[in-house]
Amino acid sequence: MEDYVFLPVENITIRDLYDWSLPIERCKSTKVMLSPTKSSPRKNGVSVPLNGNQSTGTMVTSNSVDIALFRYKSSVFAIKEECPHAGGPLHLGEIEDLGEGLLCVRCPWHGWKVDLLSGKVLEPTTHQTESTVTYPVKVDSDGKLFIGFEGLNPKYFRVEESEF
Repeated sequence: MEDYVFLPVENITIRDLYDWSLPIERCKSTKVMLSPTKSSPRKNGVSVPLNGNQSTGTMVTSNSVDIALFRYKSSVFAIKEECPHAGGPLHLGEIEDLGEGLLCVRCPWHGWKVDLLSGKVLEPTTHQTESTVTYPVKVDSDGKLFIGFEGLNPKYFRVEESEF
């Protein structure tokens, strides 16, 4: 992880993330609303009411990338927000423990299962050559989160041409 640039996640700590390892919590329902308004946090119109007890992942933007964060016990996983199939909102997907330490997120749109460590599509098995991007996460002693990137987004270094 030495080759990564770690950027802090603002206003969210590990304690703010829903812990998918708690079986009793997974039984609680989540309300997901579809909203055609431009105020939605997603370009596709999916909006989730934020009441602090959501049994979903958390979407953040870091390094100009939308990322879904998931907590399982003391581990935090970061994966590109859009499903590799049809761009579904992975932060609204459910986490499944497939045993032997294998965790996946199930896309809420079409049920595709994506490995949280590698980003590889696990189901449907006919698409196992497809994948998405995952990011390493560090958690400091205060619970603050840091997402690792191979480099900073080049847009931060563009200089607009202007006449002098």
